[in-house]
Amino acid sequence: MPRSAALPQVSTGAPDVEDSFVIRMRLVNGAEGTVQQTGGAIGGPASFFRVAGTEGSIWTEGNKVGLATRLETRELELPADLSLPRSNAGTTLASKAPNGNA
Repeated sequence: MPRSAALPQVSTGAPDVEDSFVIRMRLVNGAEGTVQQTGGAIGGPASFFRVAGTEGSIWTEGNKVGLATRLETRELELPADLSLPRSNAGTTLASKAPNGNA
């Protein structure tokens, strides 16, 4: 697979400013992936990460971690030292974002 990347413009702001990127890659071990980011999307922040393999997928979304196999899909319980810190108001930093994602 040839390396590829793009610098698209999502917003209608300054016409000469790219506000996003997309990268397609293959790692030395043969794993393939994409990375996308945009600063031009309207609305609250959205953040997630997904790794898909031959036996299933694992992902993060906000302050949750999920695991899916051929047999089940479930949320994983995070150890306390990996959880997002709580603010003085008793909420996680992720829950303060407009759409609940960090």
